[in-house]
Amino acid sequence: HNKPAGRRYDPKLDFPMALGEGESDLDGLPAEAALFFFCELASLHSAVHEDDLAALLLWRARDQSQRLPANDANAAVVWCGLGRVAFHTSNFEMAARLHMRARSIRERTLGEDTIDTATSYNNLAACLAALDRHVESAAFVELAVEILRELAGEDHPRTQTAMRNLTKARNAPKRMALEMPHLFSLPVRDHNKLLRKGRRKKKKSKSKSRGSSKSTKSSKKSGKGQKK
Repeated sequence: HNKPAGRRYDPKLDFPMALGEGESDLDGLPAEAALFFFCELASLHSAVHEDDLAALLLWRARDQSQRLPANDANAAVVWCGLGRVAFHTSNFEMAARLHMRARSIRERTLGEDTIDTATSYNNLAACLAALDRHVESAAFVELAVEILRELAGEDHPRTQTAMRNLTKARNAPKRMALEMPHLFSLPVRDHNKLLRKGRRKKKKSKSKSRGSSKSTKSSKKSGKGQKK
C-alpha cells in the first residue's frame, strides 16, 4: 500500500485497507489468524467510537469463522464483538440476542464451568439489566461470579466486574406489576421446586420400604405358623 510513512491511521480514509477488500492473501491465512486480525481491528475501531466500522469488520470475521470446525469455540468471539457493538449503540435487545448466541457456542464447545463461558454469562446479564429484566440478570451474573471466583480468583478483573454487576442487579428495583410478554425469554430453573420433588420422592420411597418390611415380617410369621 502507498500509505506515507509516519501518517496516523484515519478510519475515514484507510478503512478499506483495514477491511481487506480485494486482498487475496486473506484466503491463504488460517481461519483462526484471519479471525483474530478482524476481531482485534474491530475492537480498536470500537475503542475510538467507530462502532459502525467495527460491525463491518466483525461481519468479515464472521465469514472467516464459518471456515472453522463445528466444535471450535473461537466462533463465539465474533458474536461477543457484535454484542458489544450493539450494547455500545444502545441496541440492548439485539445485544442480548448476540450474547445468547455466544453463550450457546461456548457452552457447547467449552462447557459451562469455564472462564470464557462465565464471561458470556456476565455479558448477557448486563444486557438483561439494560432491558430492566433484573431477575434474569441476577441469575446469570450470580452464576458468572461463582465460576470466576473458583477458576480465576477473587482479585481477577473479570471477577471484580461480575461482582459489581451482581451488586447492581441485586439492588435494582424488581417490578411486581403485570407486564407485556417479552419477545424472547430465558429459562431459569426453579431449584426450590426440584428440592421439593426430591423430598417427596424420598418420602414415598421410605413409605414403600416400610410397607415392604411389614409385609415380609407378616409373611415370616405366617410361615412359622405353617411349620408348626
